[in-house]
Amino acid sequence: MKFLKQTIVFLLLAILPFGASAQKKNSIFDRNVLVEVGPDDETTSLEVFSLPKDGETRYYLSIGPVGIGNKVIQVYADPISELFVPLGNSLDESMKTLETLFDFFKMPKGTENTILGCLTPLLPKDDTEIFKVTSGKQLFSRYVVFSIQRDEYLREAQISKSEFRNLMNSMKFYRKLHPKEK
Repeated sequence: MKFLKQTIVFLLLAILPFGASAQKKNSIFDRNVLVEVGPDDETTSLEVFSLPKDGETRYYLSIGPVGIGNKVIQVYADPISELFVPLGNSLDESMKTLETLFDFFKMPKGTENTILGCLTPLLPKDDTEIFKVTSGKQLFSRYVVFSIQRDEYLREAQISKSEFRNLMNSMKFYRKLHPKEK
């Protein structure tokens, strides 16, 4: 009986990243989605995609829509604008950048770091801004908050460690399926 349960759990874990690893190409914007995690009622939509620019392929992390408000209340009133984090010009660079971002989850609560990103509608631009990344902890889970002050408003997006771990596992699986893509 124990062997059967272990086998079922193993098969479910093997299938889980496969569902998140399907390549989708958005032909309108030439955005080639490599992996996607979420969205549902409790998770943020995370996406790693490639985009041809200036004869090169560039990789980005989309953290999805960002709330607008203050430290206490955030309202998601802008479904078009997304927070994009440039990952690099290769899958290897992208994985290193993702691993650096994953390290933010391991830092003590309240630790602040900065990253470059852009908050734009639909597609990333070359103009980047400095975003503050703050680590946090609630009971048994960890999260990071990406934030930027715009005019009088604070724009924020929160990601849980488990969501980001799913994204990392999906990217590792994607790399195994596409070994020639560097």
